[in-house]
Amino acid sequence: MVLLGSGLVRAQVVMNYFIDEDPILKPSFALPVLVVCFLVSLIFLTKPPSNDDIVFLEYAQQMAFQPLATAPQDYVFHGMVLKNFVVFESTHPPLIPYMIKIALALFGNRMWPIHLMFAPFLMLATLSLADLIARKTKQSPYLALALTMGPLFLPQASSIMTDFPLLAFFLGAWAAWERTLETDRSQWFWWTLVFSVGATFTAYQGLAIFPVLLIRGLGERKIARTLVLIGLSLVPIAVWLGLVYRIYHLFPFFIEPRPELSVRGEVLRGMTGVAQKSMALFLYVGASLMSFLAVWLWQQRGRAILYGLGAAAGWGLFLAQRFLEHGSFYWAACLAGFGVLSVPVLAQFLINTAQPDETRSTKLSLMVTLIAFCLFQLVLAPFASPRYVLILIAALYVILLWNLQTLAKPLAVLCALFNIGLGLLVGVAERQYAGAQRIDLLDLPVEQTIHFVGEMGVKYSGEKRGYHYYYEGLNETVNYLLVAEGLDHTGIPSHLLEAADPIKRFSVSSSWPVMVDNPEQGTSLYIHPRGLLPFSWGSSEIASFTLYRCYRPVLPDWGREPQQFEPVGMILPERPFTYEVTCKQDGISKMDIYFATFARQNTCQMLVLVEQIDPLSGESLAEIARFHFTAESLEDNQYRSFSFASQNSAGKTYRITIKSPNAEATNSVTLWSNAAQDETYAMGTLQQKGQPGIRLWAGP
Repeated sequence: MVLLGSGLVRAQVVMNYFIDEDPILKPSFALPVLVVCFLVSLIFLTKPPSNDDIVFLEYAQQMAFQPLATAPQDYVFHGMVLKNFVVFESTHPPLIPYMIKIALALFGNRMWPIHLMFAPFLMLATLSLADLIARKTKQSPYLALALTMGPLFLPQASSIMTDFPLLAFFLGAWAAWERTLETDRSQWFWWTLVFSVGATFTAYQGLAIFPVLLIRGLGERKIARTLVLIGLSLVPIAVWLGLVYRIYHLFPFFIEPRPELSVRGEVLRGMTGVAQKSMALFLYVGASLMSFLAVWLWQQRGRAILYGLGAAAGWGLFLAQRFLEHGSFYWAACLAGFGVLSVPVLAQFLINTAQPDETRSTKLSLMVTLIAFCLFQLVLAPFASPRYVLILIAALYVILLWNLQTLAKPLAVLCALFNIGLGLLVGVAERQYAGAQRIDLLDLPVEQTIHFVGEMGVKYSGEKRGYHYYYEGLNETVNYLLVAEGLDHTGIPSHLLEAADPIKRFSVSSSWPVMVDNPEQGTSLYIHPRGLLPFSWGSSEIASFTLYRCYRPVLPDWGREPQQFEPVGMILPERPFTYEVTCKQDGISKMDIYFATFARQNTCQMLVLVEQIDPLSGESLAEIARFHFTAESLEDNQYRSFSFASQNSAGKTYRITIKSPNAEATNSVTLWSNAAQDETYAMGTLQQKGQPGIRLWAGP
């Protein structure tokens, strides 16, 4: 009991040391915020992986616990096989993959422990932003919840990618550094070091924290401490990059790991989308502000009425978009316009930055962050999604709060609650969308080998079930192909689907009154200028999949140059058409015949007969299939397909016979042949030249 009492006393001393008179760390503020963050995180614990989540899962599963022990490997990205590609060493530092690796090692292939490990990032980002708001503005720190749990940030926090952890470490390092400069307490110095190292090891964009630390430290004339902090923070990442270069002979993005993913090529291609990216940035700004400024600006005067009008118009169009054919476009345009209205505030802030006062270095660091990430988004990485610039939005948020009239605490709490609800609305819709990508829940034939294409979430659940991801060059081995409609980022050769029959379609309906809209644009993690909140009201189809039976050609393409077509001749009772072929492969099970009706309506009866024959004597050994139909059902100059049981056909000879027992000169059909090709085929009773309009397919 004595030891327990002593421990409690020491814990209270430590808590008092950190809390002191600090409103952010007092239980009256911090505890409700942490509880809200935790409860919100629980909603997403079992969210399936979507988008690039699978990349982190794959790499974590292949990592060893010894640093840099992972060997280069073949990697499939959007259907391309990258040979000996060093995935994360060439694009990302290893902190997040190692976190996932630990969760996988401890709890197996489950998602909830991984999401639980990411919950502290939401807490850290919220408390750090609240601290910056309270210290740098006259606003209520509860407005931090209006951003971190709004529709822009919360869906990011429910993923397992680097974006939100980077934001949390960035804000944590910034807030801890402000406390270090203000109190000179060494504890905050070490927390700054931890968070800045965490930022650099989460994503290379985390290096952007150092200009902020440098400007603020020099501005407060803490030169020695600032240089020591930056030096200590850079040592781990410098050692890491040195090891990567020593083992793999590359620096991240400094050389091209593969021409298909070259930075230069992507930048040149992406420069055409700078205007679109600019609109997306204003879209972000408008959305992050509009959700609470409509309430705020009730107190405002003068030009601020424009914000209120913009907010009212934006929400009105959003709520009415179900009744508008292009509602999402107007919604996006209004949001973007609302973001543009922030430019005067930014201009005033920039003017104030030039004034020598005690806040000058803080303002300068904010502007450097803002400008740097704008340049990164628009110029250096125009191919990247706007979700990479959460830090930009956070910095802009503080700038605008600094320059606008103080919002009363009750209104701040009201706005925070409103944004939490809106963020949950988007997050839950996206959670359902991620779940709809689970092909392991589809009633697929388990005895068949199925290849599939689709986004990363589909890839994860498909490979988890034992199916195979389709990539370029697999055409000759694909028997069944599952295509996730609207999620296909893999280039499927047209001839593969032309030779495929859809045999089953799966539709996943929305059970939530709000569903993700325009799924071909991905989820809100990849926010598109057409709409920040890509969902619509009402239940409907949220995802769909089509299963195809694929066939491989047995005969060469006969060529279809119209000027070289010649009719085989009228198929009459005394003149049936026969065609013989020796197969080199197993599995023939489908036949297409290119009929011509002489551009008239024929009523004669037709028979198509497929037989296995003796190649020497020509005698029939077995009847494979027989098809009866009338010529009325034929379309002129169109293929007609005939399917039959798959045959062990390798090395065997087959005869295809087309008969008509009641045809006559004015009531008959024919098929085309390509007379330009001098192919040698066994001829039957009806003579023809070249290759006939017949396609044989081998399938499953």
